[in-house]
Amino acid sequence: MTLHRRLKSAAFLAACFLTAASALAQQPLSLADAIRGGLETSERYHITMAEQDRADARITQARSGILPDVRFDGSYTRSFKIPVYQIGGQSIPFGSPHSASWGVSVDQSLWEGGRVFAAWAAARSYHAMTEQMSAQARLDLETDVAQAFFDAVLARRLVEVAEKSLALAAENATVVGRKFAQGLVSEYDHLRATVRVANLKPPLIQARNSQQLADSRLRIMVGSPAGVELELLDSEPDSSSWEAASLDQLVAEAGKRRPDVQASDYEMRILKNGVQSAKADYWPTLKLRGSFVWQTQADEFKYRPSDVSKSWQGMLMISYPLFDGFRRSGNVGLAKVDLSQAQYRRQALLKGVTLEIELARGNFLEATQRLEAQKETVAQAERGMAIANVRYESGVGTLLEVLDAQLELTTAQIYAQTARHDRLVARVQWRRAMGELVLASVDTK
Repeated sequence: MTLHRRLKSAAFLAACFLTAASALAQQPLSLADAIRGGLETSERYHITMAEQDRADARITQARSGILPDVRFDGSYTRSFKIPVYQIGGQSIPFGSPHSASWGVSVDQSLWEGGRVFAAWAAARSYHAMTEQMSAQARLDLETDVAQAFFDAVLARRLVEVAEKSLALAAENATVVGRKFAQGLVSEYDHLRATVRVANLKPPLIQARNSQQLADSRLRIMVGSPAGVELELLDSEPDSSSWEAASLDQLVAEAGKRRPDVQASDYEMRILKNGVQSAKADYWPTLKLRGSFVWQTQADEFKYRPSDVSKSWQGMLMISYPLFDGFRRSGNVGLAKVDLSQAQYRRQALLKGVTLEIELARGNFLEATQRLEAQKETVAQAERGMAIANVRYESGVGTLLEVLDAQLELTTAQIYAQTARHDRLVARVQWRRAMGELVLASVDTK
């Protein structure tokens, strides 16, 4: 195959790949797709997930204090000049040109005042806490992605409202212009209808710019390539059976569900183990050591069995600091302060949970009421607009009635779309406050 044909083949494959990637990227994006993309691309979420590996390493590190410590040591010494000592008028060399030794030692901790077991328990609690922190990180990420998704949906709806409003104004201006040409309306009405069309163009430009910004934020969060236009599927978060429960019931349920509350419980356990570990310094430590040593010395680099000496040793060691400058009492005091601060943080967290649930619940109920009210208002505004157009075209109504009807319809549509957006966001925030994910099931790789 010639170089030219190879280049054409490579270019064709690259074009096919780019076309397939573009087609994939332009597929409609649902809320579940957006959340899945956020979980796969969020650096903050993956950093939190990686903390579980650190927790596994801490468990291994803490467990090592229970297991024996086995070491091998070896050395070889070449003495180029042997030291000579004068004893009784005689010169006696001390040592040999070649010496070697190796040995194996085993250290086993028998008792350290409970410090080892406290550290092991703390490491296991830390592992459980990191799991809850990862769950909370996913909860926060899904909430942020869902809000960005609903912001982008709202931006599209507002663009549609602005486009329809401009189209109605342009259509009305055409009718007024035709009547002005026939001498049926004044020049003032004609100018007013024309100015109305011009005044509606800046809001449309602003709405489109807001959509671009909302899309850019969503695109970054879900990992969508830049420059690809997003097509969103209208999606909603899951509803929950507890939405009709009382505030006290919601707070009690959140205390069982929320990962950050569970993480605070594990933090308390860790710090209690820290106090126990600090108090362990008041107890003596007991260790057992056993060792085997092999030694040899020779004048040549050749070892004979007669030059080798072996030894076995066993040792039981006990250590107790009689005075350490009040270091132990200081460590215990610091550990107790850390525990006390964690208790206050947990109390503040529970108070914040109550406020968060009450706020999200209130926003959800308020947005629901606004949405129900605006559904009827939009229908009435549409009927009013139709009546105003008929009256004006038949010569009974005025241009002011038409413009007012258009304004009321646009306002009602904006309020309706905003109420729906606020209700969706409030439900997402409410689910987060209760410790539940936006969607009950999101498949991840």
